[in-house]
Amino acid sequence: MRKFALAALLAAASLSPLAAQTARMFSYDGIAVEADAGAAADVSWMSFVAAEDLTTTPAALLGCSVGAGASLRILQGLYLRGELDLSLRRSANADLGVDYNPLYLHLPVTVEVRVPVFENLSLLAFGGVWGAAGIGGSSVNGNVRTPFFGSGADSFADRLDYGWTAGAGCIVKEKFRIRASFGYGLKDIANSHTQEVGHFFNNYLSFGLGYIF
Repeated sequence: MRKFALAALLAAASLSPLAAQTARMFSYDGIAVEADAGAAADVSWMSFVAAEDLTTTPAALLGCSVGAGASLRILQGLYLRGELDLSLRRSANADLGVDYNPLYLHLPVTVEVRVPVFENLSLLAFGGVWGAAGIGGSSVNGNVRTPFFGSGADSFADRLDYGWTAGAGCIVKEKFRIRASFGYGLKDIANSHTQEVGHFFNNYLSFGLGYIF
């Protein structure tokens, strides 16, 4: 009897008017979940705060990220979104002659507002927080390559980072997500294995394209 009731409940959910509008959503009683995957090109850098009298000039370099996400509709036009990205952050320090190439697992969690403007176009605005765990990469000074994370890290806690993010974009034909986002790191991620003196904060400007299933 319980199996029959569960099957009936799932059938009712799948045939609800909201779910019937689009195959990419599962919905029941006004709650909808959608999944998407995408890739982004990042302009990323690390803010560098020097210690004592060391002066530096940080520079932004191109990076990239790939990942997937899911959005939970909590009200009409209001979504809670989470995604998991594999992100290569790149920056350089001209004064020190060092290139930084840390690799992160990046988890942004945002509140997203969608405003339909045409039949096949909705505008997006979003903001929230992100966490990240460093899993690889290096700092390169001439021919000397130093592990940024992994066995070279002082501890696993040194690989963790967090910050806030905000951005805007659009959804075209309920299939394509186009967006730009800015992320600002709040944690000092400089460790002794970087062989630098100062404090690093991870920032990025990302331009992405995603496909909604």
